Amino acid sequence: MKEESRQNNQELQIIDCQRVECLHREQEAILSSFYNSSPFMMGVVELSGRDILLISNNIATATFFETTPETTAGKWFSELGISPEYIQLWLTQYHLSQAQQHLIKFEYAHKKENVIYWLSVTVSFIDISVNQRPRFSYVAEDISDRKHTESALYDSTIRWEFAIEGTGSGLWDWNLQTNEVFLSHQWKAMLGFEENEISNNSNEWDIRLHPEDRERVYADIERHLRGETELCSNEYRIKCKDGSYKWILGSGKVMSRSPDGKPLRFVGTNIDISDRKQAEFALNYASQQLQERIAELNQRHAEMITLHKIGNFMQACITVEEACNTLSILVQPLFPDCAGGIFIANDSDNKFDLIASWGEPLQSETSFHYQDCWALRRGQVHYIAQNQSGLHCKHILENDPIIATICIPMIAQGEALGLFYLNAKTPDTLSEPKQQLARTLAEQVGMAISNLRLQETLQYQSTRDPLTGLFNRRYLEESLNQEILRSKRQKHQIGVIILDIDHFKGFNDTYGHDAGDYVLQTVANLLKQHIRSSDIPCRWGGEEMLLVLPDSSLEIASKRAEEIREAIAQISLNYNGQFLGSLTASFGVASFPQHGSKGSAVIQAADAALYSAKAAGRNQVLTAS
Repeated sequence: MKEESRQNNQELQIIDCQRVECLHREQEAILSSFYNSSPFMMGVVELSGRDILLISNNIATATFFETTPETTAGKWFSELGISPEYIQLWLTQYHLSQAQQHLIKFEYAHKKENVIYWLSVTVSFIDISVNQRPRFSYVAEDISDRKHTESALYDSTIRWEFAIEGTGSGLWDWNLQTNEVFLSHQWKAMLGFEENEISNNSNEWDIRLHPEDRERVYADIERHLRGETELCSNEYRIKCKDGSYKWILGSGKVMSRSPDGKPLRFVGTNIDISDRKQAEFALNYASQQLQERIAELNQRHAEMITLHKIGNFMQACITVEEACNTLSILVQPLFPDCAGGIFIANDSDNKFDLIASWGEPLQSETSFHYQDCWALRRGQVHYIAQNQSGLHCKHILENDPIIATICIPMIAQGEALGLFYLNAKTPDTLSEPKQQLARTLAEQVGMAISNLRLQETLQYQSTRDPLTGLFNRRYLEESLNQEILRSKRQKHQIGVIILDIDHFKGFNDTYGHDAGDYVLQTVANLLKQHIRSSDIPCRWGGEEMLLVLPDSSLEIASKRAEEIREAIAQISLNYNGQFLGSLTASFGVASFPQHGSKGSAVIQAADAALYSAKAAGRNQVLTAS
């Protein structure tokens, strides 16, 4: 049986590993496709001292460094020829992201082989790696073209330098004294208008500016008009003729001022950057998805570790009750926003009783019949969402609103051993991954309970008398020796009582052996009712029974024997509708160490007292001399 239990545990662990491997392969395929097809430089790095280690990078990163992802992976920035100045710049931004716990975006000029590349970089702190180094993601875009355009705009002194044929830029020239604006043909065409459909008034731009961008854009313009910035450059949305919005990069500069510094002429261009913004949004979304995937993988990894820990504890538990109580502590982190419980089948009344629970409130009866649960009746998982309340099991309480419940039968070898139950108050708490986790856990717990029950059955059979349920002779001898050792350390006495049912042979001869068994069971049940939890009742042989009373003197043991004798004398025996008469018993009492230094000697003294009681007329208690 133990070998079968071990094999079951191994099979469960193999199933868990296969599920984790399958999930990893799926996530790796998705991430790899996005990762290597992106036009942006992307990767993961770790920081160590004054250098940066490339953990992974995509093809775009490798292309920038004129190598391959396999070659750059595992390389320090310094090994790739990146100057200490750039390394320090990146380190500063990474540390800022870790400190503020959000994305950090920055731009800088990167010189490579005497060529200046402008890069727009977004960095984000991920976590602390197994090497205890902070780990970050990065996304970098080559914005050299944009920077060159901005520089050209900045250096321009008159509007015609902006109006380069074929650039696709829309030119505007704002006379701040008259509030008249010249809008080029390309500016109007960019928004879908014909030449004569828009007047030369600044309101034409104002009424089309997106409401969410208005405050920010006007604030930047006001700062530039006051002379606080060299160039006014902003990204904003502007409404087209068809009602849609385009993303625009607006760049402008005050070209002339009055002697007192008042701005007179404001010239600039508009560039349609909708495609680029769409790419940025897609990139941000992909980055967010990447972070969520990483978080999901980390969560799955943590769950697998917890499941493995639970499995180890289940193997170390001795009883089903101990296993369930331990489980109620370990399982709550797996379902933090749920209440739940474990119900175990009670064969005596065909009910399922709550043996362990966690979280509040538990929306279920603590004891219910098999028929009250759809999962037990159907032999499969029963999940109910908020809009399916009519299908709730009868054992589920409806005092408070419940968003979702799940009942999972714990089955082993085709037998329903119990029920794993969860209820939640938020719709996303019992998501599909959480339901799968619950099914895996229920399967693992069901197997563990089956093994523990088997162990308990074997333990019971090896230590109990099958007829009376009392301990057998071998168990008593071992227990008495242990009690004697403890008594010697603590200097306590041990009482030993032997009883023999008077005229028991007559019951067998007159009424048959079944009636005799009934008499033995009746006396055994009476003994269980008249002893302490620390006392050891045993069937010594035939109709003889023996009690070991730890921490009891000879006087206390004799008094207890007399109480039991009187209780036996009050028994009225009826078996299968037939009155069997009254019942008496004879008792012999001895104690350790008064009647011997070994258990066998004390039992022998009590047995001698028993024979004296029977010789003196039965139905009495005698102590050893």
